[in-house]
Amino acid sequence: RDVGASRRPRDAMANHREDLRWYQDSLQLTSVPLNPGVRSKLQRAGFVSVRDVKKTHGPVELAQEAGLTNEEASEVMKVVRFGVDGAALAGAKSASEMLREEAEKLPIYTFCQELDDLLGGGVAVGEITELCGCPGIGKTQMCIQLCASTQIPVPFGGLDGA
Repeated sequence: RDVGASRRPRDAMANHREDLRWYQDSLQLTSVPLNPGVRSKLQRAGFVSVRDVKKTHGPVELAQEAGLTNEEASEVMKVVRFGVDGAALAGAKSASEMLREEAEKLPIYTFCQELDDLLGGGVAVGEITELCGCPGIGKTQMCIQLCASTQIPVPFGGLDGA
């Protein structure tokens, strides 16, 4: 039995986690959810990345170096640790990535050209669209049509159940 073979996937996972940790540590402070005033103080004191903040020896030193209150420094350390440990920053996306994903989404066509034109090509997927109007104007009928439109195959203008 090759003992080394059973360790390779684990080693790969460890390397991946290390690469992810390095990437998250190198994120600029602008990528971290901080109060703008606190972020400004940190940047004026020369803190640029998450790694810079983590180099300090705790919130007291961070408060002294950046001119923050102890509460602000504690909150910064908490946000940096929380994010780096995988919750807040793990799924962070750039604006260009979000724009590309948005552009790739197909709209739900209403099959009413004028309405589709007003809605910018159809009803946006993943967003809330409110229909309002007088009783009997067709709000419920439109919703039923939109539900049906999502089931129509893509070549015919639907979303194929996606």
